[in-house]
Amino acid sequence: MNRASVFASILLSLVLACGDDDGTSVPIDSGTDASFDAGRDDDGGADDAGSDDAGSDDAGSDDAGTDDAGADDAGSDDAGSDDAGSDDAGSDDAGLGTRDAGPDACHSLDFGADEVALRRVDTLPTMTGGTIPDGVYDAVDYQTTGGTMGAYRGTWNIRSTSAGVGTMDVIQQLTLTGVGPIVPRTMSWTASGTALARTETCPNEGAATNFTYSVVTEGGVTRLLARNNTVLFVLERR
Repeated sequence: MNRASVFASILLSLVLACGDDDGTSVPIDSGTDASFDAGRDDDGGADDAGSDDAGSDDAGSDDAGTDDAGADDAGSDDAGSDDAGSDDAGSDDAGLGTRDAGPDACHSLDFGADEVALRRVDTLPTMTGGTIPDGVYDAVDYQTTGGTMGAYRGTWNIRSTSAGVGTMDVIQQLTLTGVGPIVPRTMSWTASGTALARTETCPNEGAATNFTYSVVTEGGVTRLLARNNTVLFVLERR
């Protein structure tokens, strides 16, 4: 081979080698690295439109979850037992053992017998009056000719200041559709014929209650019968 041919062969080899370097560079410009230009970080990926921007932090549990509409806003603290529970409608308002004027507001008298159920009868006895002996009387019977049902618990401490005139301490509890409060009262009273009139002096001065009445003594037991229209209270002297 002459020198010209050798030079031409070397030149051709150099040209081919340069062509290989240019061909392998194309995938680097448009290959896997291109995914970071149009991927999640810049255009539509999780970082820009994913959970951080519209996910749980912005519209999730912190904004509309339990903190805003959960137990603290509509739960037990706002409508629970503290607002409508036992303190507001419990035993202290109308339960057994409570008094509407306090035990010492009018007197210290307490009950001497259990409540008696209101019982239905066909007729009530005719009242005959009589002298009312001093003493403490406990309710032992409760009658009506009407249809109302219930119970009564009462104790009357009757004192005379002169014939047919005196004062009395009363504590009573009336149960009809629900258990009523315990009511202590002090009254003045007058008895004439078959009429027994009571006028409250404590706590509601001037309030009046009128009965017809009978005093009945049988077997050494004295009973006061106090009738108000269709209802009869029977109280037994201790």
